[in-house]
Amino acid sequence: MGRHRIHVRGLNLGVHRNCHLLFRPSQGLEACGNSYRTPSCAVAFIQKALSQTEFGSCQEKEKMKPDLKPFFEGKALIAVVGASNNPEKYGYKVYKDLKSAGMNVVPVNPNHDTIQNDRCYHTLSDIPDVPNAISVITPPAATEKIVAEAIKLGIKNIWLQPGAESEKAISMCEKAGVNVVSRICIMVQRRIGPKDPFDEIMDQLEKYDEGTTPPKASDLIHCDD
Repeated sequence: MGRHRIHVRGLNLGVHRNCHLLFRPSQGLEACGNSYRTPSCAVAFIQKALSQTEFGSCQEKEKMKPDLKPFFEGKALIAVVGASNNPEKYGYKVYKDLKSAGMNVVPVNPNHDTIQNDRCYHTLSDIPDVPNAISVITPPAATEKIVAEAIKLGIKNIWLQPGAESEKAISMCEKAGVNVVSRICIMVQRRIGPKDPFDEIMDQLEKYDEGTTPPKASDLIHCDD
């Protein structure tokens, strides 16, 4: 194959030479006019696959790989910023999921004094003990302010839930030497465990030679609703 410019959900991921990853309509793509749209659960996987090809140096690739262990190991104190009492809100689902799993979580929301019967702090600074990590579920503009506060407090692990991230917020984390996770759902990852969610998929795809049909994306990529 030659050089192909790859677009995923409007994101120009760059030119990939000798690309051996093939996703067809029958393999999970969604019809979108005369082309096909990659399912949201596959976007992060494709980004990971491309990062392991000819893009950037080894140091840059390693920089792109976050450490998930601090969020799941031991009894790390995790502040869920944007936690909610509304069952329809993502902040409700995330807080309930992590709490039900026995994780040591505290809610943060400036508009509530309690979240799901737990004391809610209005800001990160109000929490008596500085959290080991935070999970952010807020609009991007608010996320940037939260990230700035977290950096000021010395918090070194920040998880930006899908939809909460912004390039500015991610850049702020990277410049401050913060371990930042984005484009991955913490609820899905909690079920998988503290390992890279895409390495296993890459290992499976590498078994297929160029010209052969890879397995269906739905067989390799799982994402809870």
